[in-house]
Amino acid sequence: MIGFDNEQKNFFWLVAQGGYGIQTAPALAEISRDIIIKNEDKIDDLYDISINRLR
Repeated sequence: MIGFDNEQKNFFWLVAQGGYGIQTAPALAEISRDIIIKNEDKIDDLYDISINRLR
């Protein structure tokens, strides 16, 4: 789960990396960097891993 929280200003979620987290961490770190610093994402649809899909 990654993404900015809709209710808490400037709070960024990067959670639920159990199991295969060690394998996905490098890719999720790059995606997170792009979202936080560059304000962009290179993936067309981040809905499946967005923290806000649970709300």
